[in-house]
Amino acid sequence: MRRTRLFSLLLLASAAALAGCSSRLPTDPGARTANSSLRIRDPQQDPPAIEPDTTPAPTAPAANETLLVVQNVNGKRGGSLTLANFHLVIPAGAFNGTAAVTLRQPDPNVPLVEFVVSPSTKATFKKPATLTVDLSSWTDASIAAAQVLTWDSSVGDWVPAQNAIVDPAARWAKATLPKLVSTRIDD
Repeated sequence: MRRTRLFSLLLLASAAALAGCSSRLPTDPGARTANSSLRIRDPQQDPPAIEPDTTPAPTAPAANETLLVVQNVNGKRGGSLTLANFHLVIPAGAFNGTAAVTLRQPDPNVPLVEFVVSPSTKATFKKPATLTVDLSSWTDASIAAAQVLTWDSSVGDWVPAQNAIVDPAARWAKATLPKLVSTRIDD
């Protein structure tokens, strides 16, 4: 019995020692697996030259840089979400239960916000939400011509938002939204 145990132990130790020397293990510095593209640089070699970045720093967000905020809102308590220049307030008692509310601005340079409410049955409110848009970066002429538009899927077009106000002196626009639909500010 002792001899068998000793033999088994020796056999196990030999197998472990041989496996540790294998070049087919992923822990081997030179090993590469079929899915691996990792290369380990020899510390004796000079590091690759890094070219200075000649790209000018952007002055505004890229046109394809989508902004997004998601928040779980308890309809009984209400809540608020802010995304860039858009601020949405959902009043207490707007809906029953909890919903995930998403504000998405596909292009930070365009004053358009899209809403997603999940579950979608919570998107129509018992008490309307208020969307306020900061227009402080707009020119006076643009604010004077500004209007709040919402997407009307029944006609497939943008229509003036009901109960919308543009305040040129305060430099903001505000809309009361009984249902969260895509909303934009046009000048």
